[in-house]
Amino acid sequence: MTSLKLLLLALAMFVTVGIAAAQFTKSIQLKPIYKEGWKYFYGTKKVNSAYALQIPLEGIESNEVNHYFNSFKTLQNLRGFAYLPCVIYLFTNLNGSQQSAETFSYLLLAGFAGDLAFNIISQSKMTKAIDIYNLSIAQRSSLNLQLERMKANQTLISLGFHRRF
Repeated sequence: MTSLKLLLLALAMFVTVGIAAAQFTKSIQLKPIYKEGWKYFYGTKKVNSAYALQIPLEGIESNEVNHYFNSFKTLQNLRGFAYLPCVIYLFTNLNGSQQSAETFSYLLLAGFAGDLAFNIISQSKMTKAIDIYNLSIAQRSSLNLQLERMKANQTLISLGFHRRF
Protein backbone atom coordinates (compact mmCIF):
# COMPACT_ATOMS: atom_id res chain seq x y z
CA MET A 1 0.00 0.00 0.00
CA THR A 2 2.82 2.41 0.76
CA SER A 3 4.42 1.73 -2.61
CA LEU A 4 1.12 2.69 -4.28
CA LYS A 5 1.10 5.98 -2.33
CA LEU A 6 4.70 6.65 -3.37
CA LEU A 7 3.85 5.87 -6.99
CA LEU A 8 0.85 8.25 -6.92
CA LEU A 9 2.98 10.95 -5.27
CA ALA A 10 5.69 10.56 -7.91
CA LEU A 11 3.08 10.68 -10.67
CA ALA A 12 1.53 13.84 -9.19
CA MET A 13 4.96 15.50 -8.97
CA PHE A 14 5.73 14.53 -12.58
CA VAL A 15 2.45 16.02 -13.82
CA THR A 16 3.03 19.20 -11.78
CA VAL A 17 6.54 19.61 -13.18
CA GLY A 18 5.22 18.97 -16.70
CA ILE A 19 2.59 21.69 -16.31
CA ALA A 20 5.12 24.16 -14.89
CA ALA A 21 7.53 23.50 -17.75
CA ALA A 22 4.79 24.27 -20.28
CA GLN A 23 4.67 27.93 -19.20
CA PHE A 24 6.77 30.36 -21.21
CA THR A 25 7.35 34.06 -21.59
CA LYS A 26 7.50 35.97 -24.81
CA SER A 27 9.82 38.91 -25.24
CA ILE A 28 8.34 41.80 -27.20
CA GLN A 29 10.33 44.72 -28.53
CA LEU A 30 9.42 47.98 -26.82
CA LYS A 31 8.15 50.76 -29.06
CA PRO A 32 8.45 54.51 -28.59
CA ILE A 33 5.60 56.46 -26.99
CA TYR A 34 4.39 59.69 -28.59
CA LYS A 35 2.09 62.36 -27.22
CA GLU A 36 0.03 64.64 -29.42
CA GLY A 37 -2.02 67.06 -27.37
CA TRP A 38 -3.91 64.94 -24.84
CA LYS A 39 -3.61 61.73 -26.92
CA TYR A 40 -0.97 59.04 -26.48
CA PHE A 41 0.42 56.69 -29.12
CA TYR A 42 2.38 53.49 -28.51
CA GLY A 43 4.30 52.95 -31.70
CA THR A 44 1.72 53.84 -34.32
CA LYS A 45 -1.36 52.79 -32.34
CA LYS A 46 -3.50 55.24 -30.39
CA VAL A 47 -3.83 54.40 -26.72
CA ASN A 48 -7.22 55.04 -25.11
CA SER A 49 -5.84 56.01 -21.73
CA ALA A 50 -2.50 57.02 -20.28
CA TYR A 51 -2.97 54.19 -17.76
CA ALA A 52 -2.62 51.70 -20.65
CA LEU A 53 1.04 52.75 -20.94
CA GLN A 54 1.86 51.28 -17.54
CA ILE A 55 3.08 47.94 -18.94
CA PRO A 56 5.56 49.36 -21.47
CA LEU A 57 6.74 52.00 -18.99
CA GLU A 58 7.41 49.32 -16.38
CA GLY A 59 9.01 47.13 -19.06
CA ILE A 60 12.28 49.05 -18.91
CA GLU A 61 12.51 48.54 -15.13
CA SER A 62 13.57 52.10 -14.37
CA ASN A 63 12.96 53.44 -10.87
CA GLU A 64 12.80 56.98 -12.22
CA VAL A 65 10.14 56.13 -14.82
CA ASN A 66 8.13 54.22 -12.20
CA HIS A 67 8.38 57.19 -9.82
CA TYR A 68 7.07 59.64 -12.43
CA PHE A 69 4.29 57.29 -13.54
CA ASN A 70 3.18 56.65 -9.94
CA SER A 71 3.22 60.41 -9.32
CA PHE A 72 1.03 60.81 -12.39
CA LYS A 73 -1.48 58.26 -11.05
CA THR A 74 -1.53 59.85 -7.58
CA LEU A 75 -2.10 63.35 -8.95
CA GLN A 76 -4.86 62.09 -11.23
CA ASN A 77 -6.59 60.57 -8.19
CA LEU A 78 -6.23 63.86 -6.29
CA ARG A 79 -8.17 65.64 -9.03
CA GLY A 80 -11.40 64.19 -7.66
CA PHE A 81 -10.56 65.24 -4.11
CA ALA A 82 -10.26 68.87 -5.24
CA TYR A 83 -14.07 69.06 -5.27
CA LEU A 84 -14.48 67.46 -1.83
CA PRO A 85 -14.85 70.75 0.14
CA CYS A 86 -17.56 71.83 -2.30
CA VAL A 87 -19.50 68.58 -1.88
CA ILE A 88 -19.17 68.64 1.92
CA TYR A 89 -20.37 72.24 2.01
CA LEU A 90 -23.29 71.38 -0.25
CA PHE A 91 -24.55 68.63 2.07
CA THR A 92 -23.93 70.48 5.35
CA ASN A 93 -25.46 73.86 4.37
CA LEU A 94 -28.77 73.24 2.69
CA ASN A 95 -30.48 76.42 3.91
CA GLY A 96 -30.44 78.07 0.45
CA SER A 97 -29.37 81.57 1.53
CA GLN A 98 -27.60 84.03 -0.78
CA GLN A 99 -24.40 83.82 1.27
CA SER A 100 -24.54 80.02 1.10
CA ALA A 101 -24.80 80.08 -2.72
CA GLU A 102 -21.90 82.53 -2.98
CA THR A 103 -19.66 80.40 -0.74
CA PHE A 104 -20.62 77.30 -2.71
CA SER A 105 -19.65 79.01 -5.99
CA TYR A 106 -16.27 80.03 -4.56
CA LEU A 107 -15.64 76.48 -3.36
CA LEU A 108 -16.68 75.12 -6.76
CA LEU A 109 -14.32 77.55 -8.48
CA ALA A 110 -11.51 76.55 -6.11
CA GLY A 111 -12.24 72.88 -6.84
CA PHE A 112 -12.04 73.55 -10.56
CA ALA A 113 -8.72 75.41 -10.11
CA GLY A 114 -7.35 72.52 -8.01
CA ASP A 115 -8.51 69.99 -10.60
CA LEU A 116 -6.82 71.94 -13.37
CA ALA A 117 -3.60 72.35 -11.37
CA PHE A 118 -3.42 68.63 -10.49
CA ASN A 119 -4.07 67.73 -14.14
CA ILE A 120 -1.32 70.01 -15.48
CA ILE A 121 1.21 68.78 -12.91
CA SER A 122 0.29 65.12 -13.52
CA GLN A 123 0.62 65.53 -17.28
CA SER A 124 4.09 67.00 -16.81
CA LYS A 125 5.04 63.95 -14.69
CA MET A 126 3.75 61.65 -17.44
CA THR A 127 5.71 63.60 -20.06
CA LYS A 128 8.91 63.16 -18.00
CA ALA A 129 8.26 59.42 -17.66
CA ILE A 130 7.72 59.12 -21.44
CA ASP A 131 10.87 61.14 -22.22
CA ILE A 132 13.01 58.92 -19.99
CA TYR A 133 11.36 55.79 -21.42
CA ASN A 134 11.98 56.86 -25.04
CA LEU A 135 15.59 57.74 -24.25
CA SER A 136 16.10 54.39 -22.55
CA ILE A 137 14.78 52.32 -25.44
CA ALA A 138 16.80 54.39 -27.90
CA GLN A 139 19.98 53.53 -25.98
CA ARG A 140 19.24 49.81 -26.14
CA SER A 141 20.51 49.55 -29.70
CA SER A 142 23.27 51.36 -31.53
CA LEU A 143 25.04 51.26 -34.88
CA ASN A 144 28.75 52.09 -34.91
CA LEU A 145 31.07 52.89 -37.78
CA GLN A 146 34.78 53.22 -37.12
CA LEU A 147 37.52 54.21 -39.57
CA GLU A 148 41.14 53.62 -38.57
CA ARG A 149 44.24 54.64 -40.47
CA MET A 150 46.86 51.88 -40.46
CA LYS A 151 50.66 52.30 -40.78
CA ALA A 152 50.92 50.94 -44.33
CA ASN A 153 48.60 53.66 -45.72
CA GLN A 154 45.59 51.40 -45.38
CA THR A 155 42.21 52.10 -43.84
CA LEU A 156 40.47 49.68 -41.54
CA ILE A 157 36.66 50.00 -41.58
CA SER A 158 34.68 48.51 -38.71
CA LEU A 159 30.91 48.33 -38.62
CA GLY A 160 29.09 47.13 -35.54
CA PHE A 161 25.55 46.75 -34.31
CA HIS A 162 24.86 46.44 -30.61
CA ARG A 163 21.49 45.57 -29.14
CA ARG A 164 20.62 45.00 -25.49
CA PHE A 165 17.65 42.87 -24.51
